[in-house]
Amino acid sequence: MKNHKLVILVFILLCSFFWSCSSGNKANTEDDFETGKVIPKVTCITDDSISYSLYLPSNYDPDKKFPVIFAFDAHAEGEIPVNLFKDMAERYGYILVGSNNSQNGLSQDQSMHFYEVMSDDVLGRFSVDRSRVYTAGFSGGSRVASSVAIFKGGIAGVIGCSAGFPALAEPIQFRFDYIGFVGDEDMNYLEMVTLQDALKQSGYRHHLVVFKGKHTWPPKSYIPEAFIWMEANAMKDMKTVKKEEFVDATIKVWMHQASTLEAAKKFPEAFEKYQQIISFFDGLADMKEARKRLDALAANEEVQAYQKSKSELAQKELSIQTQYIRALNEKPAAWWREEIKVLNRKAESTDNISEQPMMKRLLGYLSLAAYSNANGLLNAGQLDHAGRFIELYSIIDPTNSEHAYLAACLYVKTHQPDKAFRSLDQAISLGFEDRLRFQNDTVMNRLREDARYAETLEKMKK
Repeated sequence: MKNHKLVILVFILLCSFFWSCSSGNKANTEDDFETGKVIPKVTCITDDSISYSLYLPSNYDPDKKFPVIFAFDAHAEGEIPVNLFKDMAERYGYILVGSNNSQNGLSQDQSMHFYEVMSDDVLGRFSVDRSRVYTAGFSGGSRVASSVAIFKGGIAGVIGCSAGFPALAEPIQFRFDYIGFVGDEDMNYLEMVTLQDALKQSGYRHHLVVFKGKHTWPPKSYIPEAFIWMEANAMKDMKTVKKEEFVDATIKVWMHQASTLEAAKKFPEAFEKYQQIISFFDGLADMKEARKRLDALAANEEVQAYQKSKSELAQKELSIQTQYIRALNEKPAAWWREEIKVLNRKAESTDNISEQPMMKRLLGYLSLAAYSNANGLLNAGQLDHAGRFIELYSIIDPTNSEHAYLAACLYVKTHQPDKAFRSLDQAISLGFEDRLRFQNDTVMNRLREDARYAETLEKMKK
């Protein structure tokens, strides 16, 4: 009897061994996730504190391999990029994963840990084409997306929105494609333009899309360009079959757009459209006509003047940024009040339309610089210096609730609860509503015993 039991046990173990070997790289289909629908939260199996928003295209089949995009929002709102990308993911058959943990203010080690756990979970649960893993991100999330490609490797391409690469001490070892998106009023515009120049010199496949707007994810109407970029490069690298109809149809539409711009005498815009066509499809189709039109426009006086003006404006903006960084440390509040008035006036003036976006970018740049200094000094315990930058922050960006919240943090640290609650009221009146941040803030926890703490929470809820 004992021998019989032993034989059965050995048989079961052998079966489980052969089953695990035969399943090999097949995805774990234990979970039944609805396709064609955004799932706000999927908890990682190995760590239930880490989760992601998920989208599986309607044609998802565990017996096939699908490209995947890991997306990082600046505020750990994974649903935002998933909802933004889902229409194109449905059209082209991509899995979307949006981190609910990665956010601005975390260390690189923390961000990489969140990615590692999340990616292991996704690669274990779903059928992923590992040669077509992409990352995407906005603001600090864009730096996370690039960091994964730079430091972890295994990334086919990056969709970087409104911020470039992290600080690098050594040359990049891994190759990946890069498409950037940035608003013409974004304080990181100049950084994104400079990054494209560096990628060109380094021989990376790259493209930059500029839209009208501030520091934000790109409008949904621009998202198709990211997917066309990824699809075209995957065809060039033979990671997917060449789709002749798709290539020809896209080129036909874009060539028509470029010729329409030419006919309307919008020569700089036409020039950039022909550049885009060549950048996306060179190597997949005959680019002779596009190159011919591009060369003709390169000799156009208006195009040349535009290119020169763009370069000069970039140099001017960089120079002003450098001066402002020095002034933040040297100039008093009264000087800044006058300077911000001048900047706002220029940003709204129609006398020099070409410089309007630059003025708005400079205002955003100063806001970010003041915030970064104030927050960093607060965390370092240099409270006197932090107070000065919080005041400058309120002058530079008076409608931003963050300066009032930082002021409240300062007052808590200096044992002035009355002033702290007044500043919190101001932050709420300016739109602050992040109850979770307030509740998890170790500084604000010092106010919990005060009856006004619960009242403040209620005000945020309303």
